[in-house]
Amino acid sequence: MAKIIIAGGQLMDTATLEDSSAVAANYPLANLLTIQPGETTRFSTPGSAYVVVDLGSAKPVTFAGLLAHNGSATGTWRVRAAASEGGLTSAPPFDTGGSDSLYPASGKHDADVQHSFLSFASQTYRWWRVDVDDAGNADGYFSLGRLILASAWAPSVNFSFGAGLGRIDPSTIDEGVGGHLFPLKRPTKRVWTLSFRYQTEADSLGGQFELQRQRGASGDVFVVPDPEDDEHLHRRMVQGLMRGTTQPLSLEFFNRYGFAVRIEELPV
Repeated sequence: MAKIIIAGGQLMDTATLEDSSAVAANYPLANLLTIQPGETTRFSTPGSAYVVVDLGSAKPVTFAGLLAHNGSATGTWRVRAAASEGGLTSAPPFDTGGSDSLYPASGKHDADVQHSFLSFASQTYRWWRVDVDDAGNADGYFSLGRLILASAWAPSVNFSFGAGLGRIDPSTIDEGVGGHLFPLKRPTKRVWTLSFRYQTEADSLGGQFELQRQRGASGDVFVVPDPEDDEHLHRRMVQGLMRGTTQPLSLEFFNRYGFAVRIEELPV
């Protein structure tokens, strides 16, 4: 089991989308910058979909995420970075190559929402380009709810036993005088409760505490509890809000901290 990764969307909050392949009029490129995965961008040519991101200045990035997409089982994607926009295609110093599948080795699973991510060594560049090759997409387009580039938090000590993944069902049920039940169905959403113990000062104050400062309870984060998971990755990955994360950092031992994080999913 690999250690957890939590990526915040703060770099995208201040980024500019400078170029892209054709998108549908009612599904604009700007939707990639909102935290709501149901507000999608629809790329008209799924076999050659791309977007160019300007971070404003060179910033370290370790993580790229395509959140809430409709990619097919044969889709692949590519991430490139450079010091200039022209360098993205002429001679990018960072290039994942384009052969990465949108899905793990076990393939595309049945899920309410599909996410893809790539994690890599820190790359500090201003300009980024993300390409998707999904020519076999039966929908005839590539739909994407949220694009994330982030310097993700990956603690040196993994989360503790007792972590829980559950579902919240906000559906209401009225009961008639005869005892009949009349449910008003609403979309369910997942929630992670994560306990961290024996964390270093760097991971606690420079990592999670800083992430809470930058995202609070209103900025989205993307959690990958086990990046090496194959069979249940689609069930465990969640884009959500750190809603209810109020427990302070607790000094458990000398320079070792404990805290808890609660992440509630943003439903599509």
